[in-house]
Amino acid sequence: KNPKANIIYTTADTFMSELIYYLRNGSILEFRKRYRDVDLLLIDDVQFLQGKERTQIELYHIFNALHLIGKQVILSSDTPPKNLKGLQERLRSRFASGLVVEVKAPDLQTKLSIIRKKSKEMGIYLPSDVCLLIAKTVNSNVRELEGSLNKLKAYSDLMGRTITLDMAREVLKDLFELKEMETSLSIEKIQKEVSSYFGVNINEMLGNSRKKKVTMARQIAMYLSRYLTDKTLNEISKAFKKKDHTTVLNAIEKVEKTMEKDRKFKLTVEFLRDKILTS
Repeated sequence: KNPKANIIYTTADTFMSELIYYLRNGSILEFRKRYRDVDLLLIDDVQFLQGKERTQIELYHIFNALHLIGKQVILSSDTPPKNLKGLQERLRSRFASGLVVEVKAPDLQTKLSIIRKKSKEMGIYLPSDVCLLIAKTVNSNVRELEGSLNKLKAYSDLMGRTITLDMAREVLKDLFELKEMETSLSIEKIQKEVSSYFGVNINEMLGNSRKKKVTMARQIAMYLSRYLTDKTLNEISKAFKKKDHTTVLNAIEKVEKTMEKDRKFKLTVEFLRDKILTS
């Protein structure tokens, strides 16, 4: 909205280091001017200011100066302002006087967006099933998402292998609690959700009906069973009462090709995937 805005984004550690530098060089007024002549000041990890009295004093005055002229200040920490110990009461009260928001872990869709963006920046192609695997298993922070991408890229470059779902499971098995994640999903749950969505009888879906809606439901359920569980193709074929895994493979290929051509179909599959993962 305002490309000309003067913005400073820094960390508490950097802020403190800069203050020490300017103090040693006898140019504290220059430091104050730098931080007061902004439209927006963002400081990350303010919990590291605990016990740093001199730094807190400077931040307090900078905060007040910006607040009085209607500028914006955004602070982040790993705990709410009221729980910050070793912080001057007047500074803590300033922090608490604004809008205090808890930044929760990103949801599935947000993580998928981050993974796609990061992988594009890194110049690696990740199939949708690999993106989903990482998004489902990393629940702590974005740095771990980046770490998993770095590990996949390094392995792919060193071994000269294309990144696939099986390769991702192999490479990332030590990073994620895959067993816990995958055992929480069963083929039966997927079958139930998909049959309910399409309004078809689950026994009909597991049978040999060639009705268009039943066939579509069956193929999507097979596709999701492959990518949302750790079951083998043979195990999936048995769960769908098929003689061998060829039917499952054909279903997966059909769903993938249709998703590429038909946006509405793709959205349907993604909706079901997310519904199953979050229910």
